[in-house]
Amino acid sequence: MAAVARDVDAPESSKLEQAARGGSRRRLKAGAQIAAGLVLFGIVLLAVSRDWRHVHATLSRISAWELVLSELLVLAGLGASVLVWQRALQELGSRVRAAAASKIYLIGQLGKYLPGSVWAFFAQMELAHKAGAPRSRSFTASVVAVCINLVTGLAVGTLVIPSVAHGEAWRYGAIVALFLVVIAGLSPPVLTRLVDLLMRVVRRPPLERSVSWKGMLVGSGWSLGSWAAYGLSLWILAVGVGAPAGKSLPLCLAGVALAMTAGFIVVVAPSGIGVREAVLVAALAPVLTTSAALAVALVLRLLFTLGDFVAAAAVAPIRIGR
Repeated sequence: MAAVARDVDAPESSKLEQAARGGSRRRLKAGAQIAAGLVLFGIVLLAVSRDWRHVHATLSRISAWELVLSELLVLAGLGASVLVWQRALQELGSRVRAAAASKIYLIGQLGKYLPGSVWAFFAQMELAHKAGAPRSRSFTASVVAVCINLVTGLAVGTLVIPSVAHGEAWRYGAIVALFLVVIAGLSPPVLTRLVDLLMRVVRRPPLERSVSWKGMLVGSGWSLGSWAAYGLSLWILAVGVGAPAGKSLPLCLAGVALAMTAGFIVVVAPSGIGVREAVLVAALAPVLTTSAALAVALVLRLLFTLGDFVAAAAVAPIRIGR
């Protein structure tokens, strides 16, 4: 009898041990991500403190109306991002009202302030379920929307290349080649394969059906609109502290797109902290000093954070239940 009991208990014991190991790995991973986020935040603070006099002088040059206009553009960009997600969900077979989509996306995306890039997906998944969309479908829609934003972000990012090409023909050829590759990534067959690959990575089922050409064009259009709004938000700040308007415009458009794309990819940085600022400083190097670019990047960070929470608060009262 004792032997039989041991045989019966063995599978249960094994399951408990596996669960314990899995929990330990998750806690270790979360701890590592938090530590990495704190380190990156500390690096930003160190950079600011070492050149605080110049950073402060730059900050004092930004007027109130420039801050307000920049913030409004951030909010406009968030609104366009909502429509990218809404269209992605519609393409997969679920329709939600624009108001409900706003609440699902804007409140859910606050999860990006936690270490890792998956919390926003899970929050949006649960909120969308309340609106009648299957959890798996809303999760997939978030992945599709991210892929669209990443690909269009890379396309907009090619605008920075002429500023560093210095007239060399091969570099301009590289621009054209890179741009064509990026555009190819927006075709439904290629996007479908990309999304299916990401879904396999996170151990989720593949797309229920491919995104249509019309859906891709609509989603990409809204995505480009969001990048334009974010880039103009940075441009207003950069011009406000002395950057030449004409030369800085493509740098700002490309810089924001590349910075936010990099911030998403580097999952250990909550909301891309440190990563986004580093990319923005590099993008603005041709038109601003390092201290001025850092100051502008910090202001933009604050405006984005404020915009995220203001937008989430504005849509919180919206009912999304069936």
